[in-house]
This record gives sequence, structure tokens and C-alpha cells, in this order.
Amino acid sequence: MLLGWGTYHWHLQIEPLTIGHQMVGAALLGFLASAGFRSHFSPLSSVPEEYV
Repeated sequence: MLLGWGTYHWHLQIEPLTIGHQMVGAALLGFLASAGFRSHFSPLSSVPEEYV
């Protein structure tokens, strides 16, 4: 949240701050996408509930 606030406050003028903000955002997006993909295609998601 501090990266986002700093990027907004300084109007994208500090390049390392903007790059860090983009990197953290890309990492979070990648983590959420991979977690969603893994949970959807997990071997346990295809086991009927009567066997769990």
C-alpha cells in the first residue's frame, strides 16, 4: 500500500518507486492467477465428496 501511495503522491516522478510498484503488482497478479489455476485443477477438486 505504501508503494501505491508513494507512486500516486509523487505523480510517477520517482522511477524506482514506480518500477517497484509495477513489480509488486505483477507478482501479486501472478500469485493470484497461479493459486486460482492450481485450486481449480487440483487433484483433490475432482474427488467426489463421499470419499473425502
